[in-house]
Amino acid sequence: KTNHFKDLVLEEEQVTTISKIGHLDQIIAISVNPEDDGVIATCAEDNTVRIWDFVHVSLAQRKPSSGKFFRNSEFKGKQLSNLAYHSNQQIYVAAGNTIYSFDTRKEGPILNEIANRSTNHLDDINHVAFSNDFKFLSACDDEGDCSIYNEQLEDLTCWTNNTPTYCSA
Repeated sequence: KTNHFKDLVLEEEQVTTISKIGHLDQIIAISVNPEDDGVIATCAEDNTVRIWDFVHVSLAQRKPSSGKFFRNSEFKGKQLSNLAYHSNQQIYVAAGNTIYSFDTRKEGPILNEIANRSTNHLDDINHVAFSNDFKFLSACDDEGDCSIYNEQLEDLTCWTNNTPTYCSA
């Protein structure tokens, strides 16, 4: 793992420029690539996910490059709410009551192929996060229900009203 942010300083006008080349609406969540913290993913109210590379910054302009861009027709009518970067280079995105995973290693600047999805929540998911060893993904929704998934998005355990139950394996 490398630490690239310690030397990167962005001035206010550079941040404004970055926002003009990036999302078209407010950013909702940010997740750092666990293998290289100079690369981050963001999701926004424009229903897109973008990958930002702060390592290969243009030396002349000192701006990070917006690399891969994720969008999918399934996002239509759903609001993206959170995302989590996995050490296997997949990004897990919560949209409505669904979790989607995208493989960042796929070729091309625009990726719309979903690697996996889970729709086990009845209400909108508001948070997703990985365990420290990246074996498990937790997701909580607006009704207070939480689920634990493996990286293939198979439900392992869920909590409803603070009571653990087994969902499916």
